[in-house]
Amino acid sequence: MVVLAVATAPKCAPLPAQELGLKRALPGDETFTCSPTDAWSPPGPEERTQAGRLGSNADQALILGDRERARDLLARATELDPSSASLAYRYARILEDLGARNAAVAEFCRVILLEPETSGFEDAASRLQSLLDEEWAQIPDEAIQAFETGLSGADEGRLEAAVRSFGLAWQRAPEWADAVFNRGIVEARLGRVDEAVADL
Repeated sequence: MVVLAVATAPKCAPLPAQELGLKRALPGDETFTCSPTDAWSPPGPEERTQAGRLGSNADQALILGDRERARDLLARATELDPSSASLAYRYARILEDLGARNAAVAEFCRVILLEPETSGFEDAASRLQSLLDEEWAQIPDEAIQAFETGLSGADEGRLEAAVRSFGLAWQRAPEWADAVFNRGIVEARLGRVDEAVADL
């Protein structure tokens, strides 16, 4: 079972791609770390109020059975107020219900990073765990082997080979975001800005 770990680094602006580390978690690894990728600065009063209204509208959409509209409303609400664990949690639950696994993982991670001890969000970690287990169960061995080869290549400075290996891993497991993320990191190290931006 994967044990979730919360990154303790201070929340700060995103690092340039060449300074970002490679994702190294593999199916069955013991530790999965939610790493902050944005500052999640508190919004101004107007944005907070608007985000609250959108959250209320999302609740009404759910009552009416319109999960897609609720998803869209909560997506906008979390853009306006990225520091709200409550909005992030509700958005994550909708994404989970709609099968948007990668997006749900990101939102559950945001909840854990913002409010790791808050009552009402205690199941965020277990829901994240379930999503990861489901995702990793679908990754074929060939993709895992290519991913490991990519890590070795990147660590040893064989960047072209690493790009190919991460590309193969992503081709074999299109839902495995870490594979294409790592390819983008290596492309950035090679100075291929357009390709890196597209992957990242």
